[in-house]
Amino acid sequence: MGAIVGRVEGAGGEQRAIKLISETYGFIRHGELTQDGQYRFTNLPAGRYRVELDDDILVGLETDGQSVTEAPLLRVGMGREPRNSRISGRVHDAADNPTPNATLSLHFRDEVIATAQSGEDGRYAFENLGPGVYKVAIGDEVSVADIVLDGGNQVTVDLLYAPIAETPVKSLDRYYLLLMADDALAPELMRLIAPWLATQPAGPAGFSITEAQFAQTVVLLGDGIPESVIALLQEAQCELVDMRGGLLELARRLAERS
Repeated sequence: MGAIVGRVEGAGGEQRAIKLISETYGFIRHGELTQDGQYRFTNLPAGRYRVELDDDILVGLETDGQSVTEAPLLRVGMGREPRNSRISGRVHDAADNPTPNATLSLHFRDEVIATAQSGEDGRYAFENLGPGVYKVAIGDEVSVADIVLDGGNQVTVDLLYAPIAETPVKSLDRYYLLLMADDALAPELMRLIAPWLATQPAGPAGFSITEAQFAQTVVLLGDGIPESVIALLQEAQCELVDMRGGLLELARRLAERS
């Protein structure tokens, strides 16, 4: 197997970590500098490699898998990659409305190196990026790959994404939602509808909007159910039977349905 050896100048005599990256196979080896800045990586298969010490890099190293390759001198600060590139853009839905609070991830060499969240206007940004090929993703659903940066360019990447609202699993066939504008009238409402409920399809009767979302059909009873609750139940894909009204109106409707 081959080896790559070299020396770093300007490391300050510290025992610092250094790494060797295979550009052929993608693996990474970690090592440490000696007091005089020497490093050595052994048991290497034939291929192309690069050495990285923090932000300093040395590229174009090759080994034939048998002999020792002596790397050129790496001077701290001289091989430093520029990190002035920026990826920014806007997350939006199919109607071009901004999608806020979407969590984006930035991938480099198959690793997530940063995350960001879109603002109220759908905009996001990843800054201070070095040369390389990147990917921006939103979960496993949306991604844009092969974004090439040179350490100084600015790239705009807009993403089409609309989170899918989860529909509650329907565990009830029917729910009777009872809400009065005056809570004190709730017992009277229960007494009024009790005989009628006995003739209707089985299902719990109660005051829980959350529980109602888990029903296939929701019967609305009382005068305290606002349109916002109607919209919530429609979003949960509930079939609605609207019998809203005050006690007198409700008594009349129940009599008509008997």
